[in-house]
Amino acid sequence: TLQKTPQAGAYTSLYCATQPIESKHYGKYFVNSQPQTLLNPQAHHPKEAQKLWDVSCKWVGISDATAHTVPNYNSISNGKINK
Repeated sequence: TLQKTPQAGAYTSLYCATQPIESKHYGKYFVNSQPQTLLNPQAHHPKEAQKLWDVSCKWVGISDATAHTVPNYNSISNGKINK
């Protein structure tokens, strides 16, 4: 079928939410509980990520977007994201 039951639809979100922060897949995109490769090279471009972060901060009302930086999900130690 083309549609999932509510339980099946929630499974990937629950799977990701319950993974330990030290998981090697932290910050990745998942489909059916499996990490996916992002095909668009801009998805891995730090300057573009920062621009998106800044615009998102502005849209949600965070006044000092320059004080916030995009989390570096590839740099995790002791359960904390290193910025």
